[in-house]
Amino acid sequence: MQGHQGNPGSSHRHPQNDRRSLLEPLEERRLMAGIVSLAVNGIQAVVESAASHNESLQPDKNLTLASDETTSKAGSIALAEAIRETVDWRSESALITTLAQAAAGQEKTPGTRPPSHLLPRGQQVPSHTLPRPSPIGAFRDGSVRTIHPDMDPRVLELLRQSGRAPIPWTTHRPGIAYGAPTNTLAGSDPTLRLLVEMQPNWEHGIGQMMQTYHGIRIRPGGSLVTGQQVFRWLQDFRHFNHGNIARARLVRPGALDSPRLADHHYVLFHPLQIGETPAGDELFGILNSIQSLVNGPEVAIRLFADPVNQDVMGITLGDHMLSGARRWRVRTLPGGDLAVETEAWFQRNGALNNTALQYGGTHAMATVWTRYLANIGNAATRDGGSWQYLPVFARYRPGITRNPFLLKAVKKQWIPPLQEEHPDLAR
Repeated sequence: MQGHQGNPGSSHRHPQNDRRSLLEPLEERRLMAGIVSLAVNGIQAVVESAASHNESLQPDKNLTLASDETTSKAGSIALAEAIRETVDWRSESALITTLAQAAAGQEKTPGTRPPSHLLPRGQQVPSHTLPRPSPIGAFRDGSVRTIHPDMDPRVLELLRQSGRAPIPWTTHRPGIAYGAPTNTLAGSDPTLRLLVEMQPNWEHGIGQMMQTYHGIRIRPGGSLVTGQQVFRWLQDFRHFNHGNIARARLVRPGALDSPRLADHHYVLFHPLQIGETPAGDELFGILNSIQSLVNGPEVAIRLFADPVNQDVMGITLGDHMLSGARRWRVRTLPGGDLAVETEAWFQRNGALNNTALQYGGTHAMATVWTRYLANIGNAATRDGGSWQYLPVFARYRPGITRNPFLLKAVKKQWIPPLQEEHPDLAR
C-alpha cells in the first residue's frame, strides 16, 4: 500500500480525504439497506414496547376509585392517559406504572415482564445536559470565588504553594447535596459519579463473537514523535474528533474530585446525527440518527491504561450497542517504525444492534477507527516522515463463545470498591 510522503505541504494529508464525499457503491448500498432495515425494526420495537407499557398500565376493571374531594374519576382517568402518552419506551416502566396506578387509586404491584432481547440492556448513560455547577470556595483574602472544575492539579498545587489557593475545607459544589464538599464522593463531578455506578455489559451480548483489527505503520523520518508520545495521545483520545463521524468526550477525575476516583476514566461517544456530520457523510448521519433512537445519543466505555505495554483498553458499559472490549496500543517495530493498532472482540447488545451491524454498522465502525488512526498518522508525520494503513480485517468467530479480552479486562477493571470516607473531611 502506498505510503505518505513527509513534506511540509502534504505530510498531513491522506489520499482518501479527497474521496471522503463519495462512498463506494457497494458500501453505499449496504448503508441504505441498513438504514431501511433498522428503521423498520426500530419502529416495530417502539410499537411493541409501547403496547407492552399500555397493557401494564390498563386499570383493573373491578377497581373502585378512592373518593377525594379534589379528585374525580374523570380527572384520574385523564391523568393516567397523560402518563401513558409520555411513556419513554427505552426506560423501565416501573415508575410510570406506579404513577398511573396511584392516579387510579390502585395499590397492587403488577407482575414483572421478562426482559426483551430486542433492545439494548443495561444502565443508560448520564444525560449530556446534566448540570455541572462550578465549585466555589473562600480565599485567604476574604473573597468567595468560583473554581474551574477542570483545573489542572499542577496549577492547584502551585496556587497552594504560593498561598493563593482556596481554603480546602470551604470549597464545595453548590446545588449538589446541599453543597457537598469537594474532594469527596458526594462533591465529585456529577457525570463522573454516575458513570462510576455503571457496570460492564458482558452478559448482554448476543450473536456470534466478532473480531476486528485496524492499524497504521508510521515511519517517523525527520519527525521527533516517539511511541511514548503516541501512547499519551491514545490515553486521552486527543486526535479522535477531527473529521470523524463520531465525537469522543473524556471524563476523568479532576483536582477537586474525590481521590478515590483517581483510577476511574471514561469516554462518552456521540455518533454524529443528521446535521452534525461533515459534508459527504450524510448517510452515516441518517444511520446514526436512527441508532440514537435505540441506543441514545451517547454510549460509554471505561478506560484502563497499561503504561508498561503502552496499551489502553476500553470496556463497554450499560446500554452500549456492543458488548465487549477494544484495545489501542503502540508498538516500536524493528528499524524504529511505530505500529498504532486497535483490536476489538465483541458481541451485540440486543437484536436491533445485531441487525444494524450487518447492514452498514460494520462499515460505519471501520470508518470511525480508520479516520482516528489517520488523524494520529497525520499528527505524527506533520514535521516529516510518512504513514500507511496496515491490513484490516473484521470477521465472525463462531467457535469462540468467551470473549478473549474478558480475563484481561477483569484483572484490570476491578479496582478496590469505594469505601466510606472518614468523617473528618480535612484528612
